[in-house]
Amino acid sequence: MISFFVPGDPVPHQVVTFRGKFLSARGKRLKVYKEAVRAFAWLAARETGVTIPVPTATNHVYIETIAFFRNQRHADPESIHKVIKDALWPHGGDAGNDKWVGGRYVSPRYASKTQEPGVHVTIGSYQND
Repeated sequence: MISFFVPGDPVPHQVVTFRGKFLSARGKRLKVYKEAVRAFAWLAARETGVTIPVPTATNHVYIETIAFFRNQRHADPESIHKVIKDALWPHGGDAGNDKWVGGRYVSPRYASKTQEPGVHVTIGSYQND
């Protein structure tokens, strides 16, 4: 099992056209956020020596996300969960396929003086019998 925190305001999933992924401000913001998610996951794996599991038909992965928002005007936590999942397993193939990823997202939490906005992510795996 591996856990890490992605600091900053969580960015929700957004449907954008292929062109919009590269040209729109929303698409660029989402791309930068997904890169940050991968970077923090990689750092956590490096620091702990625990690898991020690859989801397959025989190795299912469980992911839990807890989003901490700046205020009560925010995206749906389910949308944040999808972005984190898509960032970690974007293409399938050797990186795994997110159809073998289950999990849960927790109802919204709000940042305080001691807790900055961001997303706490926990990932584990289990063998499918």
